[in-house]
Amino acid sequence: MKKGQWIVWICLVLFTGCDKELTFDVDIEESKLVVFSIINPREPVSVSVSRSVNPYASGVYKSDSYINDASVMVLENGNQFDQLVYDEYTQVYMGDSSQIPTVGSEYKLVILTQEFGEYISEGVVIPDSLEVDVEVINTGVDGSTGRISEILFTFEDPSQIENAYGYELTRDYIGGGATGVFAHTWSIDKTYDEACNFYRTPGIGTYSYDGSVFNDLCLDGQSITLKITAQTRGSGPFLFRFYTIDPILFEYYKSFSRLSEVGVGYLEPLRVPSNIEGGYGMISSSNYIERIVILGE
Repeated sequence: MKKGQWIVWICLVLFTGCDKELTFDVDIEESKLVVFSIINPREPVSVSVSRSVNPYASGVYKSDSYINDASVMVLENGNQFDQLVYDEYTQVYMGDSSQIPTVGSEYKLVILTQEFGEYISEGVVIPDSLEVDVEVINTGVDGSTGRISEILFTFEDPSQIENAYGYELTRDYIGGGATGVFAHTWSIDKTYDEACNFYRTPGIGTYSYDGSVFNDLCLDGQSITLKITAQTRGSGPFLFRFYTIDPILFEYYKSFSRLSEVGVGYLEPLRVPSNIEGGYGMISSSNYIERIVILGE
């Protein structure tokens, strides 16, 4: 057989194999209650209530998962605090604007649905915010995407208890912030390793450009200074927030941070922590201090 014929024959073998349809048996569990709420002392309680859906079912949309006829009550230290009302626009149960949770109090959710019956969540306590010293250094040096500014913030970690924290930097829309923030990076004033558990996150609150969450495994009881380096186009006010967060909320952000690090592809299923017994989601708490900083000068 001539050399050219051998090449054609090999190509036919490699690229014209038989098609075989494979069928996989996948166990689909029954629908479960899904609850998500982060309670803080800055705004009324809001709660998302939905059901898990079959990801393999055709014609199923995200809107099909929301439950809009539940009874959602908030307890404060065992007493009724607020009865939430479903908002059709946000698809979230919203609390009365006059009912603002307080630091140190314990909150539980009592949720009644036709599909899942009554559910009473575990209690969460709103943490106190920490005293934080914030210093801004506008370097006057231009980077690749804008003028470089540094935000240094110092705080002391309470000892003997598990703590978790986060930060975010947000444009101050009311004050007319600069046109953009880019290239946030972490640096720290002492040597640390993976035990510190720093994780990047798209943002703890709403409209955040970038942020990080971390716990105190390597800084228990210490005073520590962290530095954010930001580049801005133009000069203007920004909101810097330093959060004290529930440890389970830290694990939640940590999970999504790991997903963003590896990207999309053939991955293990994302394991998101939950404290909803018999269901999915979480009830957690947070608190924060806020400072207005001028960047890009």
